[in-house]
Amino acid sequence: MTETIGRYAENIDVPVLWHYAENDVFFPPYIVSQWFQAFKDGGGSGKLVIEPPYKSNGHKLLVADDAIPVWGKAFDEFLFEFNISQLLN
Repeated sequence: MTETIGRYAENIDVPVLWHYAENDVFFPPYIVSQWFQAFKDGGGSGKLVIEPPYKSNGHKLLVADDAIPVWGKAFDEFLFEFNISQLLN
């Protein structure tokens, strides 16, 4: 998967937000960090955010209504940091 992500990054022209929780039951932080490094090494740009544990399953962080304040802040910072609105014009 790491190698595939590195190759995939060669074709991505926009910054990507990688957002996970420490207790993601499918993708632990050390794996996600390796994937993100491969993404950057492959020419990808973006930001990796690993939030503290979210409830009992961090994999649900981005789909739970009560988690919007958690990921929303990081999302807003990402949009500002990479000046996403300018990329859309």
